[in-house]
Amino acid sequence: MCLKKSYVLKGVNSDSGLTAKEATFEGISKYNVDNKILTNHSRPAKRVYKTSYELDVLKYVIETKRPIYEAVLAANLAVFKAGKPGVSWSDMHVLSNRVLLEQLKKGLLRGSVDEMMEVHLAAIFQPQRLGSLHGLGLVGSSSGKSEQSKFLVPEVIQRFRGFGGVRIEDDVLVTKNGILNLTKVPRAVEEIENWIAGKEDERKYA
Repeated sequence: MCLKKSYVLKGVNSDSGLTAKEATFEGISKYNVDNKILTNHSRPAKRVYKTSYELDVLKYVIETKRPIYEAVLAANLAVFKAGKPGVSWSDMHVLSNRVLLEQLKKGLLRGSVDEMMEVHLAAIFQPQRLGSLHGLGLVGSSSGKSEQSKFLVPEVIQRFRGFGGVRIEDDVLVTKNGILNLTKVPRAVEEIENWIAGKEDERKYA
């Protein structure tokens, strides 16, 4: 099979002003490369549903989902604080579970966190260990299990059925002095809202 033309994406992001670098590989110069058509075709598709109200919608965190985000962020920060060379990843997972449950007691859960840990309640919210898929097993898998369901507040949790969850990712460096977060972006709810509203100094996250 002879490859007549290779299409690669190259263009300027109209929001950030950054240029997307086209893919390359050894020997690409031997092929007929088109780096324009993909940009032209993708641009209208990305804009078709955008309206003048979009930024107003994105500017604020939905208050009903704020406790979920802040619970994940608290677990994230707790691991940052405790992490260092020699610390077990499994211990960090258990720590994140405990912090998550403590935070979710602010309206979604009730009872003893120690007892919740004994029945592995955190696995419902964080089924793939530290860092993945928070919230995907929230309602269906636990509501019928008495040893877990007794900790749930059904009328509150029901509102999150269909909610995809929260995932916070960071690039980190583990040093002898602890964890260095290499990801410089706003994280707290207030920081995110201020950033989107243009109230944050860009140099803070440079």
